This record gives sequence, structure tokens and C-alpha cells, in this order.
Amino acid sequence: LQAKDKVKVSIALPPDQRATFLPGVMENFEAIADVLMRIDAKKSKASVLSDNGALQKAMRCDVGFAALNAGIRNHLRGCYHDTARALAEEEAAKEGSDGLALFHLAVSLQLHGDHVGAQKLCERCLELWRVQYGEEHRSTAAAYFQMGNIHNSKGEHD
Repeated sequence: LQAKDKVKVSIALPPDQRATFLPGVMENFEAIADVLMRIDAKKSKASVLSDNGALQKAMRCDVGFAALNAGIRNHLRGCYHDTARALAEEEAAKEGSDGLALFHLAVSLQLHGDHVGAQKLCERCLELWRVQYGEEHRSTAAAYFQMGNIHNSKGEHD
């Protein structure tokens, strides 16, 4: 999947599931991402039965299953990150929020190479935790540590 294909995927959550999604993200962000990464194009089916043969042939001959799977997985990971980011931002804006969802998302973004996105979220956590907990708190220290990891990943060692 490429930007020129103008493929759009979104994750819509009903209000009752929004409340359970964010705690799941905070508990284990990667577990949810791992479920999305099990997508296998070989098992896909077209919604119109007569299109199945053409779909399978196109995947075998044009792009290949491995390339298609990689593209779909990367696209889904991005959609998941975008959805989680929006929910984490919503949660962080609430009075009394601990910003933990933002921090988990920052770690995941950094692990997947989005250093700019990770840095922005981590800076937000750091700002929030410095005010909420002070400089000596373990959460503030964790945010500083993660900022160091992000800069290290970007090759910024000064």
C-alpha cells in the first residue's frame, strides 16, 4: 500500500469500547499491535465471490503475498498508532490524567522508527509529569530516560 493508492483505513470504536480500549493500550500496547500484525493476505476473500480468483492472481503475480502483507501491516500499525494517539491525547487532556497512555505510545512509536512522533509525545509526558510530580519522581525520570533513548535512536549523542 502506498500513499498514491489513496487507501484509507480507520479504526472506529463505539463509545462503550473506547472506555476499555485505552486501558488495554496502557496495559500492553504491543499486544494489541501484535494481533494486527497477524494479517495474512493469502487468507483474504473478496466481498464479491467472482473477484476472489482475480484477487489471488494479482497478489501472486503482481506484488506477491509477502510484500502485500508487509504493506498492509505497516498501514494497520499506522492506523492503530493514530487511533491510540487520539485517545491518549483525549485522556491526557482530562483533569487528573497521569499521561501514561501517551508514554506507552511514545515508546511504541520509537520502537517502530517514528522518532519525531515519539519525541513529541515524550516531551508532553515530561511536561505533564514535571508539573504533576516534580523533577525527582520516577515517572519524570522515566520520561527523561525515554527522551535519551529517542535521541540515541536518532543518532543524536550530544
